[in-house]
Amino acid sequence: MEATSTHIRNCMLFLFNLGKNTAEANQLICQASGKNAVSIYIIKKWFKKFGDDFDLNGRPQKTKDVALQELLDEDATQSTRVLTKRLQVNQSTIQRRLRAMDKVLKIGH
Repeated sequence: MEATSTHIRNCMLFLFNLGKNTAEANQLICQASGKNAVSIYIIKKWFKKFGDDFDLNGRPQKTKDVALQELLDEDATQSTRVLTKRLQVNQSTIQRRLRAMDKVLKIGH
């Protein structure tokens, strides 16, 4: 059975959730689906989409959550746009992290 791009993407998400880095994910997917099933570049691209907190080598950057909390401790009224620029991540990542920290967006206050 030939793996489709959807199957490969599901494998990447599974390995991402297991905490594998891009090299490990590439090795496991290619071992299961064939030598050229997916490139490391594609895995890095998808890992970035899944969590947007990986460095160029595919290693998790857990310090970003600490940095976000420190910025919020400084000034809890900062916009997600400002936090995005200061932490150099996507705005959706900031929003997702704020939701995970039980921070609620209050519009008009």
